[in-house]
Amino acid sequence: MREIKRLSYLVLILLIASSCEYEYYTPEPSTVDPEVVVSFNTEIVPIFEGKCVACHDGSSVFSLKADKAYENIINKNLVNLESPEESVIITKLGVGNHSQYTYTATESDLILFWIKQGAENN
Repeated sequence: MREIKRLSYLVLILLIASSCEYEYYTPEPSTVDPEVVVSFNTEIVPIFEGKCVACHDGSSVFSLKADKAYENIINKNLVNLESPEESVIITKLGVGNHSQYTYTATESDLILFWIKQGAENN
């Protein structure tokens, strides 16, 4: 009898859970054209200036200011040319101390396409 009662509770919980409506996060659609060359200086640096420079200004950690960003990104191995999706500058935001500074879908795509295009200092 106890097992039937437990099974009844389990079925009830499953029914309630399956009837709940969940709102899933849907990222904004990307507007990046992967065929167009992404410019580090005019498209990537402004992202870092808006999201990263407040902490990464060179005073306590490496700088992502325009004059040092490329050098630090490359020297700190934040770009993975063999597996661009695994690059630290793609995966680090949204984790730990960076949770309040996340890229938009378009920003993430721009950075990813820039890496896929060879991560040039252009």
